[in-house]
Formats: sequence, C-alpha cells, structure tokens
Amino acid sequence: KDEILNIKIKDILIGDLLYDTYLKSNLKPTIDIKSKHFERFFLNFFKLFFYWYNYLKTNDVNGVLASHGVYSYGLILRIAEAKKIPCYLIDTKYLSKFRSVDYGGSMFGDYKNYKKNFNKVDFDIKKKGLKKAEEILNKKFKGSIGSKVYMEYADVSSFSQEKKEIRYLEKNDKFKVLISTHDFFDAVHFYGKFFYNDFYEWLINLSNIAKQTNYDWYIKCHPLYGGRYKIYQKFSNNIVNDFIKENNHIKLLPNNASNKQLIEEGINTVLTVYGTVASEFPFFGVPVINACNNNPHSSYDFSISPKTKEDYENLLKKLPQIKVSEKSNEQIIEYFFMRHILVDKNWLFDDYDLMI
Repeated sequence: KDEILNIKIKDILIGDLLYDTYLKSNLKPTIDIKSKHFERFFLNFFKLFFYWYNYLKTNDVNGVLASHGVYSYGLILRIAEAKKIPCYLIDTKYLSKFRSVDYGGSMFGDYKNYKKNFNKVDFDIKKKGLKKAEEILNKKFKGSIGSKVYMEYADVSSFSQEKKEIRYLEKNDKFKVLISTHDFFDAVHFYGKFFYNDFYEWLINLSNIAKQTNYDWYIKCHPLYGGRYKIYQKFSNNIVNDFIKENNHIKLLPNNASNKQLIEEGINTVLTVYGTVASEFPFFGVPVINACNNNPHSSYDFSISPKTKEDYENLLKKLPQIKVSEKSNEQIIEYFFMRHILVDKNWLFDDYDLMI
C-alpha cells in the first residue's frame, strides 16, 4: 500500500489521490491490493490521468480553478501545476494558490505558517479577533453548537454539559488513553502521508501497541451529526464495531459521550491523526498526540506532532511522562483566530448565507 501512495506518472505524484478516491467512492477503510475490483479502479484512474494530461497538452489553458485539491479533483491541478499553469482553490473562506506540496491542505489557507502570519496581522484586528475567538471557544466548551464560524453542520456538542449517570472510564489507578477516530473515507491524505497508510492501519497498529502497555484504552467515534455526514458515520461506526470484536482490550465509548465528562473522569491522553481534538483537550490540560508531523496544528505546540513513526510509537510507550505546554490555551485561542475568524465566508458576498 505504501507503494500505491508513492505512484507517480510523468514524475507527477498521484498515489495519494488514487488511494483516497478509492476509499471514498467504495466506502472501504483500506485497500485490498489483490482485489480485482481495485485493479479495475486502478486502470480507470490511470485513464483519467491521461485524459487530463492530453487535454492540457492539446488545449490552450491559462489557469485552473477547482473546489478541492483532493480525490480525483486533484489530478488536473497537479498536472497543470507541473506544466506551470496557475492553479487556484476556491472555498467559502479562501481563494488559495494551489500547491501540491501541501496536498489538499492549501484549500484551508496557509496553515503551515499560521503562527508566523499572526505577527503580520494588524494589532487592532488581532485584539478584536482574539477576544472573539476566546468567547466562541468558551461557548463551545460549555456545550454550544452551530457556530457561524466553525462546524456549522454540528447538531450535537462534543462538550455536552449533561452528565450521564453512567461512568464511562474505569475507576482505577491505571493511565487512561482515548483513541479519537476519523471518518475512514474522508480524504485520508488531505495533509499528505502520515505514519500509517490509512486510518484503519493506524487503528490496527494502536491495538498492537496497546497490548504492550498497562494502560486502560478507550476508543470513541465522532458525535452523531445529522445531514450528509450521517451517511458516512454509519459505515465508520460499523468498521469500529467490527474492530472492537477482535480487539476487546480497547473499550468502545458511545459516540455522544461528552468530552467534558471524560475529562472530569480522568482521561489522561488523547490520540488522533490530525483531528480537531488536538485543539480541544489541551485547553483542559490533557495532552494530544498526532500521528503525523504535517497537520493544521503543526506550527503550534499545544499538541504533539512527532517527526517520525519511530518517535511516535516510542512516545506511546511512555505517555505518563508527557505534559501539556504551559501556553496551550493562549496558543489554541490564537490558532482558532487564524483558522476560523481572520478568514470570513463573507469575503466575496455581503452575506454568504443570504446569497445561498
């Protein structure tokens, strides 16, 4: 599978696009490279590459504008970029120069330089923006849902204030680790390659490492959102349910178990690949470790981004030694401002929601 991720044609990397398109279009958590179904898909993806390659070779194209830099959308962008044709990504909040070196991540702006770019923002804008970021985060952590600046699709709070009578974590002295899962099909390599080939292989490896520790291990899927996300959550939940049957040394928590309650019950560390939890749990003194070194939080140290897979797996065996940065809350507020507030979905329209 790592060879698939590294496939290039005409010296243009397409392996990650092929990999993610296959998972998404077939709702599979990983690839069976011996499958005839995958073989057909593989050949069709190559044909699609050459369709766009020949199109740009025979037509006078001055620029390419796309909505996404991931999946098969990314093919024409990477080919055009290789031919030095200007490429851009347009989103509700951004018009970004496409850079294949950022994989799909450039559709969320210059996330690698949030910290550096923060210093370039006008003082008054920073002051107002940080205040607004802190207000929104405080509401979020008190169970508020449906913000205008982040996660508008959410109809359930992951920090619900309602304390369930049931206790989720074992009442003992063991170190407690939470695995926060991802949607197994959602642009897995959005930020590029990470320490495992996909989210499912990440889980399998964590399970093997868990057996070598004396920690209590827990796993939790996304809260149960509505709308278009509901469809994919069902499949992701089924995958985790099957995984737990063969890995019952890890305890499955309900999707809507409140992060607030887990913190109060004593969760010690949270594991993600590059998820939102990395900018949530550290606010309450709980360390989060990313399974990649290229993620939206990478310019800050409120979460931990090991450099290599070996570093990552060594960290997992000595989790009780890890502490949260003393400046985590300050950094999380700044990150939230850069990611969600400095950029505004009304940049092109007076009122984007009204226009829609």
